[in-house]
Amino acid sequence: MELAVRLEGVILKTLDYVEKNPDEAFPIISEKLGEQGTKVDSQALKGVWNKMEFFPNSKAWYVEKVMTKGGQFYWKDRFETIVNNLKAEGRIAALKVPSRI
Repeated sequence: MELAVRLEGVILKTLDYVEKNPDEAFPIISEKLGEQGTKVDSQALKGVWNKMEFFPNSKAWYVEKVMTKGGQFYWKDRFETIVNNLKAEGRIAALKVPSRI
């Protein structure tokens, strides 16, 4: 549970940084996307950032979309995806996903 909360905190801090510092952040994001096979230059990111996925703008939105099972960005589904990716990369052997946050 603590790990899930810490991961979400880092995600929100990162999104805030990107919003406030796009000229510094977008080249880094573009480079990392390229390393994974997705080519998007830093200028193109300005046209899609925060439009591909809308980030929380209120507690009500967060509860409905992230905290509620079946929500568009349900936290447990996203956390399980991270765990599965880390397992597939051999970076962890196992990690139990908490049943609730």
